[in-house]
Amino acid sequence: MDIYNGGTLNVLTDDCTIENADCGIDIYSGSILNNGNNTLTIKNCRQAGLWGDNTTTPIRNILCDNTSTSSYQNGAISVSGSTSAPRISRVTVKNSWLGLKIGTSTTNPMACVDSSHIQPNTQEGIAVLSNCRVDLNGYNNIYHSSGYKALNNPSTGSIDAQYNYWGSSANPPTWSDIISFPDVVTKTNYVTTPYDSTSVAGVYKRALIAENQKSLYEQAENLETSGYWRGALDIYGNLLTQEKNPGDRQFIILSILRICDNSSHDYSGLRGVVTDELKIASTWQKASLDFILCDLLLREGRPNEARDAYLKKMEDYKGTAMEVEMLTRVAQINGDYLHDKAQAKVYAERAALLNPGQESLRLAYASADMNYNPWQYTDKFKKGTFGLQPEPETAKNIVKEYVTISPNPANPLTTITYSLASPTKVRLDIFAVNGQKVVTLVEGTVSAGVHAVKFDGSRYGSGLYFYRFASDRFTKTGKMMLLK
Repeated sequence: MDIYNGGTLNVLTDDCTIENADCGIDIYSGSILNNGNNTLTIKNCRQAGLWGDNTTTPIRNILCDNTSTSSYQNGAISVSGSTSAPRISRVTVKNSWLGLKIGTSTTNPMACVDSSHIQPNTQEGIAVLSNCRVDLNGYNNIYHSSGYKALNNPSTGSIDAQYNYWGSSANPPTWSDIISFPDVVTKTNYVTTPYDSTSVAGVYKRALIAENQKSLYEQAENLETSGYWRGALDIYGNLLTQEKNPGDRQFIILSILRICDNSSHDYSGLRGVVTDELKIASTWQKASLDFILCDLLLREGRPNEARDAYLKKMEDYKGTAMEVEMLTRVAQINGDYLHDKAQAKVYAERAALLNPGQESLRLAYASADMNYNPWQYTDKFKKGTFGLQPEPETAKNIVKEYVTISPNPANPLTTITYSLASPTKVRLDIFAVNGQKVVTLVEGTVSAGVHAVKFDGSRYGSGLYFYRFASDRFTKTGKMMLLK
């Protein structure tokens, strides 16, 4: 189920269930999931239970049961996209390969998680990729599988993780065993017994904190949760004048974006904040801020301007994963907003030619009504290092490319099968023994995967023929006998 183009999914019953899908729910482009206090159950989904891309919608009262598999390496709930900053609340994850996944190798989303029960059956409770941020100051039960971390976090930014139960009988927990980089995690105030998780969504009760003990972040979050948007914006603005850490500043900016998305949809003030921040930003922060500026046009209902802004700005990020990310967004705008599936396919294929293993390509191709599995390819960019040139592909990660023909001899039908590791231009011709072209079977851009095309020799004389396959990556010429 897809929610995009600023749409809203309203879940009206408390027993709504989505199951047996590749991905239960895709939410992107500033859209809203509105299930209120009703529970949404997502079961037996292969890629992810819920995937939020460039979204700030509240994700709450969700039960994810047996979602995501090792072949896709996603969380039961996965968050991606440089403008993502959802609040994840009262969520239960069980029997999933991975609990929550925040970020991809290229995007830099943020997330706030509270009052949730995260218990995967194979890997980490929460995986946070480099340059992404998560706030766990909110009474969560976070478990992990043997040999993995409850919190697999980056060492590049601070994480507030107080008032959580870590699924450990040790008191205090052995932090190095359950947190990848414990030195950057504020975890002093932990709890030694799990919060009640007997109901589907969990019954978690916040401890009362005296007003003078609340940090400014907590005050802002409490105001935001209660719908006092103006007060929350004032505090976030005050915090922005105090914070020096680039990751913390990015967290604040995305929090402001989340408030704008969920309240007034007035982005004029935020546009000024982002423009000022760009004067001091560098590396991944600069790329993410440029992405935000382009996306504000889309959120304001100006898809043509947003598309043109992305196409212009991506020239600054040639040869990087951010170029791929922006091409992906252009594909989504064409397909989902401008209803031009052909152009969506063009830009999805352009992006895939640069880096066929980048996760956002799944959504780019979906916008063209096509399926694409980026996880079968090598992601050419190291996690969190979008500015580096692609890594060399190793032999074991390269999808085998080939051309075969069967039967041979043809009498008079035969099939030519070819495999492509990534979308590319393809031409397949048949030639007579004297070199004269007989027929062109394929000409144009072809998607990644295995393809088959039939040759019918009933119109031609028996004898020796040649087929010639040519793509941007390799060529092959072979013999074919035609018997009639």
